Amino acid sequence: MVIGIRAQIENDIGFFQHRKPALGRIIRDADIRGNVVDVQKLTDAAGRRPDKVGDTKYEYQYLYKYPEKTPAKDGEAAYIETLSTDCMGYSLDVTVIGIDSNNKYFDAKPEKGKNKAVINSSLVERFGYQIGDRVIFSDFAADTDFSFTVTGISDYSVGFTIFMDIDSMRALFGQDEDYFNTIYSDKALDIDEGRLYSVTTKEDITRGSSVFVELMFPLVATLITAGTVIFCVVMYLMMGVMIDRAASGISLIKIFGYRPREIRALYLNGNLLVVAVGALLAVPLAKAVMDAIYPSFICNVACSMKLTFPWYLFAILFAAVILVYFVINRLLIGKINRISPAEILKNRE
Repeated sequence: MVIGIRAQIENDIGFFQHRKPALGRIIRDADIRGNVVDVQKLTDAAGRRPDKVGDTKYEYQYLYKYPEKTPAKDGEAAYIETLSTDCMGYSLDVTVIGIDSNNKYFDAKPEKGKNKAVINSSLVERFGYQIGDRVIFSDFAADTDFSFTVTGISDYSVGFTIFMDIDSMRALFGQDEDYFNTIYSDKALDIDEGRLYSVTTKEDITRGSSVFVELMFPLVATLITAGTVIFCVVMYLMMGVMIDRAASGISLIKIFGYRPREIRALYLNGNLLVVAVGALLAVPLAKAVMDAIYPSFICNVACSMKLTFPWYLFAILFAAVILVYFVINRLLIGKINRISPAEILKNRE
């Protein structure tokens, strides 16, 4: 019995030794399957504006384990591989999608050529790539680097994605002329489940996006609330210190018969210009600083976020600062009114 078990083990070892290339392909295909599903579901929804929700135009994505000879009817065939890129020491997945130039589910129009690719907007936002740049992605399983020339930018923000002409991609990765491993469709297709790794729907992606937003919302709300409270407290304390230091002067001019409106003009209203100019300079500057350091916060995540502020958001922030100023101004008016003309006599030697 022991001899039989040993023989079986030796036979299994011999099988894997002779099947290393095939085994590597199986492992890489499994890795592709997992990465594609995760990337599609864990999108950068928190950075999406309402006009970008339509990035995912298909309703169903079928990822094959055992591709058929011909694509299913009413489906768009595609070929997917997964490469990697480095970001601040982290290795991030880049999905390579081979499609025809007339694919209706993506706006990318890839050119023929094994070194030509269209990149998506997430790569542009994270790394600043432009048309004509040379980009390099790696296949660590095969210990190979792939260099591409950027021929276009796709307005598709799901994960890090590049698009190639499907025939050129087949030639690059050594596949048959009719090979595909993914089907996109706008309706459910009759495909044998035994041939599939996974089926991803648009609802899955939306649901995954909602989970991400729900997880991040408490943190975002906490930061906004804490920032607002700190801003109000600091402004109140700074303006209050000015009033405290001028208490003797305010008391004196009250003795001279100055009206409350005139006292406010001397000690409070002059701050409006300083606050307004400061807000005009500080808000855009703070936005620029945050845009510069934000990528380091998500350097280990293969996604990007829309960092552009519409003009009206800057206007709202400026109006909020001015509103806080006037509220604090009203509070400090009461502090001025409580300063007695006798204050100057208390401090007199």
